[in-house]
Amino acid sequence: MNTRYFLYKLHFPARVRVSEFGEESIRYSDETVLVYDFACYSLVLRHFVFYDKWFDIHCFLSSHGSLRTLPGPIDFCFVCDISTPVFKVKNKFYNIDLAYDILVGSDGKTHLIKDEDDFLRALTRHWITEDEKEGALKGLSEMTSIINNEGITSYCNAIVPFNGHAKGPESHKFYHLPLNDVAVLKKDRRQKYIFGKG
Repeated sequence: MNTRYFLYKLHFPARVRVSEFGEESIRYSDETVLVYDFACYSLVLRHFVFYDKWFDIHCFLSSHGSLRTLPGPIDFCFVCDISTPVFKVKNKFYNIDLAYDILVGSDGKTHLIKDEDDFLRALTRHWITEDEKEGALKGLSEMTSIINNEGITSYCNAIVPFNGHAKGPESHKFYHLPLNDVAVLKKDRRQKYIFGKG
């Protein structure tokens, strides 16, 4: 039987994006990272989520696994979300988007940091805890160090190579839920899973 998985990602203040996918979407999984592919219009989007990092990574691919560039404030192949480490409960994964995004170009090093205003607003409105603030700044520092040194392309390629088949299964689904429907991501509940507190 094809197990279904769900990734719940909180976007402040109270919207949870749900990504639903099957086993056939998973490209790699171990105790530190989950990587899965899904169809995104004419491209494939590959998502790296980490159990021990304060970021996750999206990149855009052809069906043969080669990187594809999209237009934006800079032309980019990667979107790095500063986020909490993912935690898992049975077949459900959870994390919190901490506002900062980093767009990275096809060379794996040219980049643009976005959404600092969103991060500051989340802080001033107390949507983000002090521990999450520290984690976000740690993730931002680690991600920019990766980009500036080995480059994000090499970093991701070492986990799952970009050559070969990358077709995203059609069974993948996206939808949104209110935070009240995903209580584990509320500020007082999620601390237990992210930090072992409470």
